[in-house]
Amino acid sequence: MRFLKFFSKSSPTLMKLPSGGFTVDRDGGILISTLPQTFPKSLVSDIARKVLKAFKTSQARELRGGAIIFLSPQSMSTTRN
Repeated sequence: MRFLKFFSKSSPTLMKLPSGGFTVDRDGGILISTLPQTFPKSLVSDIARKVLKAFKTSQARELRGGAIIFLSPQSMSTTRN
């Protein structure tokens, strides 16, 4: 039996999507956050980099180079058009 357990895969860990927001400076540094501490900082940094890149390539309102980012998971009951 022990031999079979060696080959069994553990189920992946699902992460509950957070609800909250954070602000970043022009370099992507996190200034303020209301996200849970368990939410991976690397993922927050990745989101910040992508948002700042989108702002730089668009005509977004200038916030001295920083951004305010709000995260809100879509509920399962919401229908898509």
